[in-house]
Amino acid sequence: MSSAAPLPRAKRDVHVEILRLCAIVGIAIFHTFQPWFNSIAYGVSSDARTETLECSTFALFLLGCISLLGAMGNSVFYMISGYFLLPRMARDSDQSGYWSRQLKVTLRRAAVIAVSVALYAIIGLVLHRLFGISSASMHNWHWAVDGLEFIWLYLIFIVVAPVIGWIQRRLLTWPDLVILLLITVMGFNTYIAFWDQGDFQRGLFDWRKLMSGLTYFVAFLLGGVIAQQWEILRGQAKLIRFGVVFLSILAELVCALCMDRRLIGSLSYKSTSLLSLLLAAATVIFTFSQRDVAAHVTATAPAKTTRWSAGTIVRSLASGILGFYILQSLFADEWHRLTIWTLNAIMAMAPVPSQSVPNGAFLLNQAVPSGTWTSSPLGVIMLFFLTGIVMSVVFAGVILALDLLIRRPILVALHLVR
Repeated sequence: MSSAAPLPRAKRDVHVEILRLCAIVGIAIFHTFQPWFNSIAYGVSSDARTETLECSTFALFLLGCISLLGAMGNSVFYMISGYFLLPRMARDSDQSGYWSRQLKVTLRRAAVIAVSVALYAIIGLVLHRLFGISSASMHNWHWAVDGLEFIWLYLIFIVVAPVIGWIQRRLLTWPDLVILLLITVMGFNTYIAFWDQGDFQRGLFDWRKLMSGLTYFVAFLLGGVIAQQWEILRGQAKLIRFGVVFLSILAELVCALCMDRRLIGSLSYKSTSLLSLLLAAATVIFTFSQRDVAAHVTATAPAKTTRWSAGTIVRSLASGILGFYILQSLFADEWHRLTIWTLNAIMAMAPVPSQSVPNGAFLLNQAVPSGTWTSSPLGVIMLFFLTGIVMSVVFAGVILALDLLIRRPILVALHLVR
């Protein structure tokens, strides 16, 4: 069997926790700009003002890149889980009492999810009843099923993880089978994204919806394979990251230069994006390679830490990733109302481009006929993106801080986490 990555240390590694935080921020940014991207790329009806953005190569390029962050962030979360859980379970499966131990651990993990969902569902229902905010409602349970699908997928994955770990330990061809599954799933995803997107709002049991869940399952399995094949992948981490990032930027740039909004939408259609999955894998591999380098340096010269060190803060905030997913889903409508109102006000500062101006002319600050613009559309677009990104970071930070204050003490009191 190929050499696997070392088991994680008792203290969460700061490099991995930084990656979790980056995934959270990426998802927050993705959701903030989602109304504009969905309207431009898929024709989804929205209150978001898009007339200036859809005529700008620069804006289309940025929106395309941002749209990759959603599925990428989710895949990163699943890959990290698979990276740590599956190799550890595979090793433990050689010891007697494996299934009873895993049953206890799995029940504890499931209890963390159940308590987290129940806690925020109660808060959401109360706020909805008193103030009409949050999507939680006793009359429509869509928010608890489709709205929290990411959480339920994670629950399914951790339930089946002991079986996967047992198989991974005993099947020498396991990495090959996972890669074959990856190729097969992404083949179907490519067909969905480019030829059969169907209705944008899909039912829970629509086959395209099920493929989204299967894609994240592949990400989970791929995390375990990355750990299993770590000695082979570690030396190629920088090359892999550079290659995938370059490919993604090039693909989005070519589509933006061609002003092909449909193709930009297909490149990151929901969770079917091959680029998002590759970016997640490359980022995970690079992060763990940096962790190994840092671990070697620390071993030779241990660093002193304080109670309020940057690492401690990062670990504390990153532990709220589960709470972030739940709260972000419950209050997505309120967040979008705020961002649409704010960012539309910025978009109103830019005039509608004249018919005589070539598409994307302001990307390179090319000269335009006198009087065509009353202000710089490029400046407005840059302000639009900067404001949205800052708002997203603040939104994610507030949620993580609230989760640290609300959910974590309850989990500690119930002895579900330390």
